[in-house]
Amino acid sequence: GASWHRQALLLEPSCLFSHVWDGLVMCLSMQACLIVPYEIAFDDMPDGGPREVLDWVVTAVFAADILLNFNTGVYRHGMVVMDRVDIVATYLKRWFWVDLVSMVPGPRILEAAGLGSNYSRLHKFSRGLRMLRIAKLHLLLAKISTAFGQTATFALIIVRLLFRLVTVATLMACGWWYVTTEAEQVRN
Repeated sequence: GASWHRQALLLEPSCLFSHVWDGLVMCLSMQACLIVPYEIAFDDMPDGGPREVLDWVVTAVFAADILLNFNTGVYRHGMVVMDRVDIVATYLKRWFWVDLVSMVPGPRILEAAGLGSNYSRLHKFSRGLRMLRIAKLHLLLAKISTAFGQTATFALIIVRLLFRLVTVATLMACGWWYVTTEAEQVRN
């Protein structure tokens, strides 16, 4: 189970719950990195249904991740630091802003403000902010690798290479599709 530091209700960074949570966040970040370019390139994604539910689930998990990061110990020079002031300062200096920007449901905010369809590029940009989570994948993979040893490290290297290959292929394919459709619209 989760190992909580009793004095300040802080979560140990090496407990099983923390590793499982990091794995969930990593999977949802990977999902965002593969789905978001498709959504940006192919503007014909229907609203509602499973896609919207998944979008809200991802937003909720990313928001919960921010809260957990403010309450999870950090490693400094190989030692676990369980001081809340140090944890908050470390998180604010490193990943908080990336997490916050990638968590904000930009398209939902634009739609609520009545700007969704009128500002297509802004809508696409706000979707693309989820891609910032890819920057954090390296950190999550390193934490999992440290926790599970050499065997997991080799498996994670293979997963990381495959993920990079698929991500680059997805970005290139969707990027070229987007460029050609924008060029076609300019010509017409």
